[in-house]
Order: sequence, then C-alpha cells, then structure tokens
Amino acid sequence: MVIWRAVTAGYAGLLTLVSVLPISVPETPGIPLDKAVHVCEYLVFAWCLVQLSRASRWAEETTLIVAFGLPIIWGNILEGVQMLLPYRSGDWLDVGANMAGSLLGGWLGLWFPAPPRSDT
Repeated sequence: MVIWRAVTAGYAGLLTLVSVLPISVPETPGIPLDKAVHVCEYLVFAWCLVQLSRASRWAEETTLIVAFGLPIIWGNILEGVQMLLPYRSGDWLDVGANMAGSLLGGWLGLWFPAPPRSDT
C-alpha cells in the first residue's frame, strides 16, 4: 500500500508541475497531439488511483468515486489554474480529454489490475 501511495502522490505532483510550467506541445497538422497527451496523463492517474484503492482495501464504492471522480476534479482544477497563468491557457477540449482519460484509466484499472507483489 505504501508503494501505491508514493507512486500515486508522486504522479499527481508531476502532473501538477507539468500543468503549471511554461511548456507547450508543438502543433502537428492533423494530429491532436496535445489532446492525446491529456488522455494518456489522466488515464495513468486514474489507473494508479484504482491500484491505490485496491491496495488500501477500500470499499468498491470508494474505489469508484476515487478512481473516476478525483482525476476529473484534479484536471478541472488544473485547467482553471492554467487560465490564470499568463504563459498557459486552459482549454475546454483539454477538460474533455482529461475526463476521457480518467474514465478510460479507471475502467482499465478495474479490469486490468497491477500484478501482485511478492514480498519474499
């Protein structure tokens, strides 16, 4: 459980840092790379939250709320923060991509759990 706490907290911190730094994804014609990055970022975040929930032996309802709700709320807050930063821009399409990644990651986490650890 301690490992999943550290991994999930570390990933949330990294996600937050990347969201507020003055970074831009290069535009590529015909490929919405920025949106794909958002989906992947939040897919991993939601998947980690499911693993943390399982390792913590939370109730199934709590797992669902945490796995699906927390990354969506986190993404919305970070997009709002980006709207306040002069060198970043928040985008409603990014919010949608964050939500899509969160839902997909939560679903994948429920159906494809991490392999069990051997503590030998």
